[in-house]
Amino acid sequence: GESRSHCQPESLKKNSTKIPAIINIIIIIIIGGLGNLLTLISIAHARFRHAAKFPTLWNSTTILMLHLSLCDLLYCTLGLPVFIPVYYHGFLPHSETFCRYSAMIRNLIAYADFLTMAAIAVTR
Repeated sequence: GESRSHCQPESLKKNSTKIPAIINIIIIIIIGGLGNLLTLISIAHARFRHAAKFPTLWNSTTILMLHLSLCDLLYCTLGLPVFIPVYYHGFLPHSETFCRYSAMIRNLIAYADFLTMAAIAVTR
């Protein structure tokens, strides 16, 4: 048969880690997704509805914060849900191609996230 170990973390060898890991992932998806969505909406709302109150809002740091929030939102909505079936089944029940592309997308988002944090640190 086909090997299903190409996306299996070593920690899945123990059954005691599955449910807490799945619950943790779901909590991070919900809180991270909503928090970053709220950040994107609130900065856009302040910029377009209350521009006179916040004249210095639209600067390089704000743009980088928006990008960081967007990267984190994408990671929460595209990157993390893939781990739920991995932890539940002990392997990714999709094709190896799906595994490779989901890992690539997750890593690209993470790299963009890290580089954005570096850019924020440099501009401060």
